[in-house]
Amino acid sequence: MNRAVLAVSASVVVILAVLVAVLVFGVIPLPNYPSLADNSDTSIPGAVAFITDDNPPCLGVVQASGGPTTELRCGVVEVGTLGWTSEGLIVTIDFSSAAPRYLLIDPVSGEVVDTVPTDFEEPKPLAWESQSTRADGAVLITDNNRGTATVKVRVPNQEPTSILSTEGPQDYSFDVATWSPDGQWVLVVDSEGRILIVGESGTPTARLLLEGASRWMNAAWYIPGYPGVDLGG
Repeated sequence: MNRAVLAVSASVVVILAVLVAVLVFGVIPLPNYPSLADNSDTSIPGAVAFITDDNPPCLGVVQASGGPTTELRCGVVEVGTLGWTSEGLIVTIDFSSAAPRYLLIDPVSGEVVDTVPTDFEEPKPLAWESQSTRADGAVLITDNNRGTATVKVRVPNQEPTSILSTEGPQDYSFDVATWSPDGQWVLVVDSEGRILIVGESGTPTARLLLEGASRWMNAAWYIPGYPGVDLGG
């Protein structure tokens, strides 16, 4: 059975489960995804930095293959401003000083190991939009319509194809979709602040990496050997 057939079969199972819940209970439940924390997948490389939905928000990191999360620091983090250097340092932006500056953070200790000045209010290297286009031009698209949440891939000169689609309450949505640095995986953030990992073709199907993230964050993915953000200068 090929990967496309497996992806379709998984989608059918999810849809049938939702229909049963609607008929029996009269409500549409939130989608449920298998947990990578409970069953890690060592074929998924690298680490993911993320920002929590706490007040104040906190910066954390987790292995993309699944497992426990590590809280690094709280307070001086900005939603939507995460990246990694090629050397494996987390990059965020500090707007609390007189002039905005990049903070380069050790992903183990959470210590700031260096700072880099920036004149930009929203530097493009750290915007999640820059991670939604793969090197070959394939673009990730989120499509949400009254509880039907879908992630599609649009390859140049081709019609978009769905790699993830599920049903939920009317306000359920996929808010962010970005590529892994190697282009083999897709990271998705849903409206519940859950980070999901799905294969680039839809197989393996979506699995839960962690909960409690900011739904408007950009969770940044690092794989050794792939380029990091360009801080300029």
